[in-house]
Amino acid sequence: MALSLNGFPRTHRLLASNEFKAVFDGAQWKAQSKEILILGIHRGETQGNPRLGLVVGKKSAKKAVQRNSIKRVVRESFRTHKQALNGLDLIVLTRPGAADLPKQELRTMVDTLWGKLKPNRRKPSNPKPKRS
Repeated sequence: MALSLNGFPRTHRLLASNEFKAVFDGAQWKAQSKEILILGIHRGETQGNPRLGLVVGKKSAKKAVQRNSIKRVVRESFRTHKQALNGLDLIVLTRPGAADLPKQELRTMVDTLWGKLKPNRRKPSNPKPKRS
């Protein structure tokens, strides 16, 4: 079976809970809007496939039909932008109000967020003491 260049094979998905935990705990990349938050980490592979995980909870979309529709829009956007996201593990989280957006507006928002994705400026957890 031949895969198209725009497919969404298992190698492009975050599947295990430890993969999701790694992104949540060490998010180095971030982009957000009122309805969508994207977190990511760099795996160190510059040519590695980008991988996507989706978190669409009942708080952001009450009905399964709405949640599935949001996931389809985000996956399609990811497929068209994956060349620019090489080596990243990404999680897209939806917030309340995401289900109220028309599909085209949601798609435009996610497309814009891929472009805004930039390193997260976190303070180090263990700062080095100053020498006197």
